[in-house]
Amino acid sequence: YSPLPGTKILLSDDENIPLLTLKNGENGCGKAAFFTFAPTAFQRVKGTAFESYSKCLNKVLLELSRILDEENSSVKLSCGRLTAFTDENNILSLVVMEDAHPRKGEKITTLLTLKGDYRNYRIESDADYSLVSSDENETLIRLSLDVDEVRYFRFIPV
Repeated sequence: YSPLPGTKILLSDDENIPLLTLKNGENGCGKAAFFTFAPTAFQRVKGTAFESYSKCLNKVLLELSRILDEENSSVKLSCGRLTAFTDENNILSLVVMEDAHPRKGEKITTLLTLKGDYRNYRIESDADYSLVSSDENETLIRLSLDVDEVRYFRFIPV
């Protein structure tokens, strides 16, 4: 097995078969982890952490969490779940969710933080939100989500 450029093998089995890889996005934008084993090998703890019966897997998941750390991200959410990507037209798309699973869900008010200058972007969204602030360093958006509610945002350069 020879990984594609931009792919790092984080965990392999005894026969050097990759079990967990990390792929960097084009132009260094974004990262994605790929597991090649059953998701039942680990479980979510407190909504965001991972736990496993395997000490090796726990170590790798801790390293993966460090690599994907929100502090290094250009987009972060104070609570809830976030999926973000930039397409080939430089449009930033976000999916913001209340996701407390496996715990019982609850209504949340969350703060979306975008690093960088988004003052010259048009915001499309199906959410009721308030623009808290926007300057050359960051944009802050506040929104509320009901249990299991999902909303989208698109930031389109003008």
